[in-house]
Parts: sequence; C-alpha cells; structure tokens
Amino acid sequence: LTLETNKTYRYEPGKCMTFTMGIKADVTGGVGNLNGTTVFSRASWGARNDTDIYRFAVEGNGDFFVERITPYAETCLKIYRKDFIDPLDGGGPSGLNIDFNKITMYSIEFSWYGAIGANFYAYVPYGNGEAKWVRIASLTGSNRYTRPVLTSPHMRLFAELYIPMGCTKMQSMGLYGSSVYMDGNFRDTLKYYSASTSRKPIEKNI
Repeated sequence: LTLETNKTYRYEPGKCMTFTMGIKADVTGGVGNLNGTTVFSRASWGARNDTDIYRFAVEGNGDFFVERITPYAETCLKIYRKDFIDPLDGGGPSGLNIDFNKITMYSIEFSWYGAIGANFYAYVPYGNGEAKWVRIASLTGSNRYTRPVLTSPHMRLFAELYIPMGCTKMQSMGLYGSSVYMDGNFRDTLKYYSASTSRKPIEKNI
C-alpha cells in the first residue's frame, strides 16, 4: 500500500531542501514468506523519484534504519539503529526514546551539487510538554564519489506499507501531515486542496 504525492518537488542548486512527515506505524511481529524465504513487514517513508530513494524504515523484526538507494552511486547505503548518531533508545546522546506506535515527525534534509549527502531527524518529546529535533543519522557525499549520485532533482514524498504473503498479524501505518521546505521560495505556485474519503482496509496480503 503506497501513498505518494502527484507533484514532484524540484531541488534548486545552492539551497537546502527538507522533507518532513508525521508518521505512526505498527508492524511489530509482521512476518511472512516469499519463495521459501522469511520476510518481514516494513513501513517506510521519505522522498524518492523514479530511480532514487531516501527513506526511514521500520520492519516487523524491530529493525529501524535509514537508507539511500540509487543506481548511480558506487554504493547504496543503509544505516541501522545500532550505528545511528542517536538511536533514540534511551542510551544515545539525547537520552530520549522513540515510540513508533505514536505519531512522530521525521525529517530528511539535503543539499545537492551532484554528490549528495543527507541528514535524518526525528522530533522527539521530552520533559513537560517539550520536544526537539534530534539528528539520528547522516550520509556524507562530498569528496566521496566519482560521478553524480542523482540524475534528477525532482523528488516526491511517499509513505509505504509492505505486508508479505502469509502475515497473519494486523499491520498499520498512518500519515499525519507532510511538508516540503526549501531555502528561499519555490519558483512555481503551490495550490493545496483537501478531500474526504472512506476508510479503505486492506482485503488481502500484498
């Protein structure tokens, strides 16, 4: 099940671009089978185009990671929670915890001059009604690659829930608002609309 913006958001050289999403996901214990191989449910969200993905993801076995997938770099990068700058498990620099079953704001920030890095953040509550952005992981790009990482500056916001065949436990994911920020102004005018829809349960495993 995938939610994705129709509109693409174009990066402009020399500016910083930020994709922010409010997400809640419950994929705990989601396990199935694919061609005889054990696979887990996965909730993922972030920014992508036809060839490249920058995303957060949490899987049914409890793995939480950030990832860049692109065929144009020498290597794709996946950083697991144990290697985060702050794993948000109570033992990191901030001392804070994250609960995937509660709505949390996540953010991906990058600037692009052909060889792209990215910062991944979560907005985590602490104390009495307070919250702050915590940088959980970074992908560095400068002076690492021999060719451009991205071939297109046009990105879409997306949220995706994957449920493997044979998974019998209820899995869910919610998107509670999203935004795109860029230094300065977008050159084109954005128009926002709202629409109501009935709830659409998943009738079968996908």
